[in-house]
Amino acid sequence: MPTKFRVGDRVEDKETHKRGRVTFVYSERELRGEFIAVLFDGRDEALAVPTDSVRKVSTRQSARAMGEGSCLTKLTGMPHRKR
Repeated sequence: MPTKFRVGDRVEDKETHKRGRVTFVYSERELRGEFIAVLFDGRDEALAVPTDSVRKVSTRQSARAMGEGSCLTKLTGMPHRKR
């Protein structure tokens, strides 16, 4: 079953491992499910990318890959507490 992409999803190119964010999901019959527009990190313009050449990256996984700590720890200086 093909992956459904939504605007705002974080994605990674399977070949180059560059990461970006989905900015547009094509709804035209010919392009639906085939292409999405992705704004890759460090780029000024979005590119039309085949959906089978990228994979979704969870927000948590994306933050760890970029070397960032917990968002709560960064903002508040306090570690996340379990409920």
